[in-house]
Amino acid sequence: MLGTTVRVSDKGHSFLKSLAHQEQKSLSEILESILEAERRRRFFEDLDDAYAAAQQAAPQDMKAEREALDTALMDGLDADETWTSDGSAVRQ
Repeated sequence: MLGTTVRVSDKGHSFLKSLAHQEQKSLSEILESILEAERRRRFFEDLDDAYAAAQQAAPQDMKAEREALDTALMDGLDADETWTSDGSAVRQ
């Protein structure tokens, strides 16, 4: 497989060699796995930031949506009924 030469410090090269030896993989495979892990870390960091921003931007909208969906599972049941452990309904 042809590739591109990447210059790393002696310390970085020693680290890669050590990991390659531990994992029984080539230096290229180790470097690729490190790069993939960093890509994923950044993706989820960006996703987390976007989620936090969305929560801060519209907390009232999200609260209203949750309240609207809160009754979605009532399936026509009377909201004034409470069900007891024996299966009977008690009207409040």
